[in-house]
Amino acid sequence: MSAGGKAVGLLVALTSLAAVAAPTGQLFWPVPNTNVRVCAYRDHAGQDWRCGTNRYSGHKGTDISVGVGTDVLAALQGTVAQRNDGCPYGSLGSTCGGGAGNYVILSHGGDNSIYMHMTSGSGIAAQGARVSCGDRLGGSGSSGNSSGPHLHFEVRLGAGTSPWGGTSDEPFAGACGNSASFWNQQGSGYSSSCSVASTSPKSASTCGCPAGTYNLFNCNADKTARVRCSNGQVETEACEYGC
Repeated sequence: MSAGGKAVGLLVALTSLAAVAAPTGQLFWPVPNTNVRVCAYRDHAGQDWRCGTNRYSGHKGTDISVGVGTDVLAALQGTVAQRNDGCPYGSLGSTCGGGAGNYVILSHGGDNSIYMHMTSGSGIAAQGARVSCGDRLGGSGSSGNSSGPHLHFEVRLGAGTSPWGGTSDEPFAGACGNSASFWNQQGSGYSSSCSVASTSPKSASTCGCPAGTYNLFNCNADKTARVRCSNGQVETEACEYGC
């Protein structure tokens, strides 16, 4: 091969590497309340990112336990590469939306983030819309192949222009996860199952406050208080009549 050919080959190789560069330290928690349970993490050959068992076989994302209608927020600025709306409340085995139900796929210039199982008619972001970190993408739900209300959040590297392309990857850094966290802030808490309330393994951030202010309160995992972001400030108050 000529020197010019080697240069072209090197350029192609470098371009390919750039396309799959991980969003290390760039992502923010995709729901307003960071103190929520995680039903299941990404599967790593029978283990989750901390070498525990809070996963199920073949699972490629993070299932965040939130009630119907909870704001789903963009984890990073991007463009809506694909979306789906119109699926009813789902059940295990449902193929609506390809099993993802109502969803949004954001393109981040080569990598994608995916938000599944949202509620139909909840203001799901439009095709081609450009969003900022923390902007609302729709309301959570249980559409498609889902056993109950939750948000399936997934990261795919090297997707290019293909919404469902690329390779799923683990956003959490841990002994059985990634060497570097994709999260802007990653806490040390851990929720072993959806029946056990615990601090989420994601510390609080203000990503969604200024650009995506949400005025609906969300109860914490212990049902002792409720939290919202109003005018760029996080507010917490006791549940006087119960959450």
